[in-house]
Amino acid sequence: MPNNRALWAKHHAKNGLSVFPTARDKVPLVEDWPNLATTDLAQIDRWWAEHPEANIGCAIGRANLCVIDIDPQGGGTLMDLPLTFDERDTVTAITGRGGSHLYYKMPAGVRITNARGTLPKGIDVRGDGGYVVLPGSIHENGNAYRWEEGFGLHEKTPLVLPASLLKMLPAGNGTRPGPSPKIPDRIPKGLREATLFSGAGAMRRKGFSERAILAALEVENEDRCDPPLSTRDLQRLARSVGRYEPKCPLVPADEASRS
Repeated sequence: MPNNRALWAKHHAKNGLSVFPTARDKVPLVEDWPNLATTDLAQIDRWWAEHPEANIGCAIGRANLCVIDIDPQGGGTLMDLPLTFDERDTVTAITGRGGSHLYYKMPAGVRITNARGTLPKGIDVRGDGGYVVLPGSIHENGNAYRWEEGFGLHEKTPLVLPASLLKMLPAGNGTRPGPSPKIPDRIPKGLREATLFSGAGAMRRKGFSERAILAALEVENEDRCDPPLSTRDLQRLARSVGRYEPKCPLVPADEASRS
């Protein structure tokens, strides 16, 4: 019987979204997901054969899109945004927490990165360097992610990000000629997990143990993350990376030992 998650992932890929598997708690199950997220159907089949219950992550900036993430449990509402009714008429997903993901095209010549704390409370932005969980996935609370009726990617074309929202984004978003800027000494809230996961993956490829990776994460977290992640989050990141064999980022260690 076909894997429903794999079918969803391939459906998204056919619509131009670069996908990768994540756990229920949103932690990527693929090391270096910013570079490995893909629209390749064969690779998607391989990933979901290994992780049949995995949720579907999307490296959103790879499709020249950004997402406005509205979390009502965090106090966010659509009415807090300076949008006309026409500007709200874009591709929209309902999240497992009951919030909304509004999908917009990046304006010509502009790259949007992740942003948190500059839009009204409970509203964040996901773009280059960030990811979202796509419909077809199941939240930790058991609720499904789904397209809002009549606003699915198969039904609508994303609008260009309205100028009213672009003006609200922090310095560093917008036109970025040349290479992307280096990661600052302080890692802001919206980039903490992705940045630490990438560094942990580099250590694992060189053969470091989960214990050593966790120790390094604790130092980086304390020195650079603003604010620091919890000990539980660091342990979860180290455990996730530790599943992979050194120099073999796509094969979990427990599976490699059985081959």
